[in-house]
Amino acid sequence: MALSMARATGQRRLRISLYGLWRRHEAEETGYMRFMDVVEELLRCGECLEKLREKGVEKIDASSKEPYMVVDVDKLQQLLRECR
Repeated sequence: MALSMARATGQRRLRISLYGLWRRHEAEETGYMRFMDVVEELLRCGECLEKLREKGVEKIDASSKEPYMVVDVDKLQQLLRECR
């Protein structure tokens, strides 16, 4: 839904709250009790960050009061097409 709204308004980048993603986190599947533990490990892994950049994640800010990531709308759309 957020991608559709970004497209409709002509946005090139989308800022996504990490708390919004947290709601979809399944500890049993990931092996991490807290979603932010996953984020912290990703931020320490240079190879992981490079792969995320290739998929359109331009920035992850976990240090702010409201952690977020910024994604490229075109690359996100492409990724969704590949997943279908």
